[in-house]
Amino acid sequence: TTKLHKTVEILCRCLYEGHQNGQDNCTCAVLAILPISLPTAAFALLKRRCSYPNREIPKGSVTGTGTASTKALHNQGGHNHMLNITTNGVTLMTKTTLSGQKIAIMVATGFDEQNFIEIQKMLMGQNAQLKVISPVAGLVHGRTGTQLGMSYPVDALLSETLAVDYDGLIIPFGEAHLSVLAEELHASRIIRAFLREDMPVLVQADALKLISEIDSSIQSDALQSQGETGRHNRLLWAAADTAMSTITREFVSTCLSDNSDDSAAA
Repeated sequence: TTKLHKTVEILCRCLYEGHQNGQDNCTCAVLAILPISLPTAAFALLKRRCSYPNREIPKGSVTGTGTASTKALHNQGGHNHMLNITTNGVTLMTKTTLSGQKIAIMVATGFDEQNFIEIQKMLMGQNAQLKVISPVAGLVHGRTGTQLGMSYPVDALLSETLAVDYDGLIIPFGEAHLSVLAEELHASRIIRAFLREDMPVLVQADALKLISEIDSSIQSDALQSQGETGRHNRLLWAAADTAMSTITREFVSTCLSDNSDDSAAA
């Protein structure tokens, strides 16, 4: 434990010196303490010695008998890195995927099925969890052209969904499903919470209209004028014909970009 305390002190001193040298984006934010956490005293030292933005410690996650090892999320220059802190030192690991993140996809009957499948593949490739949220319980149906597509299980009703339970939101295109969402008060509530807390949101094609009607500060023309994708804070818009490789790159970048407040309530 003494060695670990020393490691934490060295880490915090480096971060402090970086801040003193004008590197204001050099902060250490412990977002999640794993079950193999630092001893409580060591974590308390880390929290006290660095610029810690008043984040709550997950209940039951920090114990006084944990092993001398933990992982923390370090943000430097707007990019997230994973810090592996042990008695042997600190290892910096760049976080480049959405592994472990839970992404909600908001759909109603009539969403574009092919696009939905591409989104599924994208998130599977990122080792992220995709959760379908919808105004209908049980199964929700996609659409292929003019034909009714396959049905997909719904993980949560919109009426029971809170933004705080997810790391990001995706709203695909599809005229029929967007017209249903436009009339759903819970859809508006959830979207407004994601936007208010500056959480990652991906909207495709005409889904942008739904967003701009909820938040008047979002200018559709300005976003669309940026090209095949456009960004407003952590809101990402992509045209219907944008390659999924481009969407993946931009969405991952949006999700891993810095956010000063990671809390959301709906």
